[in-house]
Amino acid sequence: MNTSMKMRHRNELSRSYGRLQRLSALLCLLGGLIWAPWMQVQATTTAGATVRNVNTADGIVTLGAAPGTNGADWETDEEFQGFSGAVNWYLTWDDNNVYLGRIGGNNAEGSVIYLRAEYPGAVFDNRAFNYDNLQPETSRMGGVNFAAYLKDSYHEYRTYNGAWSGATAGTLTPAFTQQGIDAHFEVTIPWSAITAGNGRPSNVRLALYQIAPNAGAPACVPNNHFVYGESPWGTGNVGDGPSVGVNDGVPTSPRQPGGCGVGSDTLTRWWGCYPVIAGVGANGWTAAMPLAGPDDTICVTATSYALTGNQPPASALGTWSVLSQPPGSAATFTNLNDPTAFVQNMSQLGTYTLVWDINYNGCPSVPDTMRITRIALAATALTMADTVMGCDRDTLTLHANDPGNGQGTWTVIVGPATVVTPNDSITVAYDLNIGNNQFQYTISNGYCPSTTDIVNVYLPTFVLANVPADLELCEASATVLFANDPGQLQASAVGTWTQVSGPTNLILASPNNNTCNASNFLVGQYAILWTVTNYNCPVQTDTLHVVNYAGVLADAGGDQSHCLGDPVVLQGNDISGIGAAASGQWSQLSGPTSAVFGNAQAYNTSVSNLVTGTYLFSWRVQNGVCPADSDNVYIEIIDLQDNGILNSVLPDSGESNGTIIVAQPLTGGTPFLYSIDGLNFVGSSTFGGLSSGTYIFYIMDANGCSDSLSFYLGYIPPPPDTTPVVYTIKVPTGFSPNADGNNDQWEIPGIEHFPNAQIEVFNIWGGMVFRSVGVYTPWNGQRNGQDLPSANYYFVIDLKTEGQAPQKGSLTILR
Repeated sequence: MNTSMKMRHRNELSRSYGRLQRLSALLCLLGGLIWAPWMQVQATTTAGATVRNVNTADGIVTLGAAPGTNGADWETDEEFQGFSGAVNWYLTWDDNNVYLGRIGGNNAEGSVIYLRAEYPGAVFDNRAFNYDNLQPETSRMGGVNFAAYLKDSYHEYRTYNGAWSGATAGTLTPAFTQQGIDAHFEVTIPWSAITAGNGRPSNVRLALYQIAPNAGAPACVPNNHFVYGESPWGTGNVGDGPSVGVNDGVPTSPRQPGGCGVGSDTLTRWWGCYPVIAGVGANGWTAAMPLAGPDDTICVTATSYALTGNQPPASALGTWSVLSQPPGSAATFTNLNDPTAFVQNMSQLGTYTLVWDINYNGCPSVPDTMRITRIALAATALTMADTVMGCDRDTLTLHANDPGNGQGTWTVIVGPATVVTPNDSITVAYDLNIGNNQFQYTISNGYCPSTTDIVNVYLPTFVLANVPADLELCEASATVLFANDPGQLQASAVGTWTQVSGPTNLILASPNNNTCNASNFLVGQYAILWTVTNYNCPVQTDTLHVVNYAGVLADAGGDQSHCLGDPVVLQGNDISGIGAAASGQWSQLSGPTSAVFGNAQAYNTSVSNLVTGTYLFSWRVQNGVCPADSDNVYIEIIDLQDNGILNSVLPDSGESNGTIIVAQPLTGGTPFLYSIDGLNFVGSSTFGGLSSGTYIFYIMDANGCSDSLSFYLGYIPPPPDTTPVVYTIKVPTGFSPNADGNNDQWEIPGIEHFPNAQIEVFNIWGGMVFRSVGVYTPWNGQRNGQDLPSANYYFVIDLKTEGQAPQKGSLTILR
């Protein structure tokens, strides 16, 4: 609510106050409440940023909060009076909470708040929660999903999301005060409590009641409750509440809250006009705050502007108007009621203030304004002619035309120069760059098009000849020569490539280009000169040396096999005759031990510290920048070792009918020979006619390496049965912890065999409600000492035993 609307709202309340005060005496008799004309309460938001001074002097609620002080969507306080002025309410909010205040009443009695909070997934019930048998009819609100009951000895709230939640007593934070015979309170309601944790809603509708179950009037006890205070909307008539509502088409209720014997049909039938967050909707009607769009600036070349006001709801009408404009101008709109209309005929320079208003058939108007400023063109930018400076100067004076009604600015486009006074049309520039310098002069005037002009200033100087590091090539026939580009510093500077030496005459494709293709190379060394001339400046030169290397291939020699302990020599190809830049290197790629090289850079080197197994060595050669080449050689070190007995047949007790078959070794060269006495070797590895006893077998490979193994041949009885016992569990799918002595705990038969078991139970939202690790104690259905409600849950049981997969399933608690 903006300032003008809020003042108009307060004036309407003030005019109705006289009528409301005449009914206060009746309320005193019926409700047992004595209303004092002077009372003041100070309430501070939980964030502590704003103090609301609430005064009810002369029956008017005056609020001191300012907009924009307590959150991005903080609104100026809304205020409304209750029935006959006996109870007054105020409402405000910030990013996190709603702050609802009640002035007057009795804190020992109950204050009832019903809300419809609209947010994605919200569920509403057309019958509000029944407090003290009040039973208000709430279908006109489209249902409610939040209800709170507050008094100084007790306060609770409940939320509805398909079903009413249990009482949450003590979770709200009302601040109760007492001033004389009058009582006041302010309650802080978190948005998350109103929307069941879903944050701020899109809008809120609410109805407020003050109930006095023991008011003392004969017709009001014990159950015909007296209600004073009412919904924050109405017709503006006496008894119908403040004039801040829009009729939804339903006839006005014949009775309003505020008397004994109030029935279920007496709730106000008017919807509130409170766009708390994003407008309030009811029966297809939506409130939207007018948004005229941002301020903007246009140039004198434009006389019209496309507006960007927000679209009113279907039941509302928006209107554009001109609040102020420059003298002599008569701005008009293409369509007064179109939020995106064009404003035309802006013929004069200056500011046009426009207003966008939305009318809701009686809902308070909250207009918005935007400003369009029309400005004049500036002069056209003109600079001095391009200039070439002396060879040893780096300071000059820049000249440009006067900017007139605009703003002139010098900027450096090319070069590191500094402009002393950039906003003067005539100024000095120094520290110019060698070569080309470029300055731009710009004349601007707000949103009118800017104009620019550019002046180039050339500073001649010595231009050095510079080539990069010497080139190294590999069997190349052509390459690209690089040097500094003298034209980048001075357009008249020229560079030239010439050959000084080399085994062949090179072909230079573009000798005057700092990037030049050179061809006809052979292996060898070349010297190429880069010469730079610039006017009469001394000639500058630099020499580029090019070495063209010959490529080389690696040959590591043939694969080798050696017996363990024999000397091993690696035989790579000799590259020493290629040139001083050629080099070779042996390295080990794999093997059971780290080999020791006699000289890793020698093509033929000894290698030691070898054990049984296969080694892979690499001989890597390179010449200059030519790509390295590698070749690999396998060295097999053989240490003949037996592979055990392939098969054996046990002899009968006391008989010589046993057989032993020796397994072929995994290493060594074929053919293999076998012996049972170490003297006579044969090709067969089968030995028969053996009685019980220990035998030694000898094996020899083709290289003469030998090994032996011992084997005992005898009768061995079969082993005993060692099959392990497998335990299992049986998981019940429900229990009833209702203390009737029957199935009160979740027993799991067989779990005692798994002392390391981990048991977890989750609710339907995935939250863990029970966990047991180790020896299991039967669960009683509680979490943190509180009974869990009857519902379906889910369990995961990990027995922590090899071969036993985790078990999952559902579990029902039935009380």
